[in-house]
Amino acid sequence: MILGKKDEVVREDFTVVDERNELVSGITLTEFTYKIYDNTGNDVSGSISVTFSELGNGNYRAAFTPTAIGTYYLVAYHTDYFPSGKADNIQVYDEDFDSINNDLWDSLLDDIIIVRIHLVKQSILSRK
Repeated sequence: MILGKKDEVVREDFTVVDERNELVSGITLTEFTYKIYDNTGNDVSGSISVTFSELGNGNYRAAFTPTAIGTYYLVAYHTDYFPSGKADNIQVYDEDFDSINNDLWDSLLDDIIIVRIHLVKQSILSRK
């Protein structure tokens, strides 16, 4: 599962291999097609564009900008290499992860400080 933020580009990287399991470079990007579904299962391919780019050595990237929070399901297709599609879930939030992580660490540090203060108070009181 990939994590993303609403209204910011989300990227899904994937590889393409042939029948000999060798990486395939140089695919014309317009040969890729896609379907994208929102968290209710509705096909939103007509309202959300996915762009493909080649990263090199058989590695490619699909990118799109989610317009709502929730889980998206992206399926990329290529008629020769994966006609049934390559799929992944993208979980989209309305905050970025740095602020979520910072809030989590701040909360955790506050709890640690409170426990430490409590232990210091107990230690002082037990000496009296």
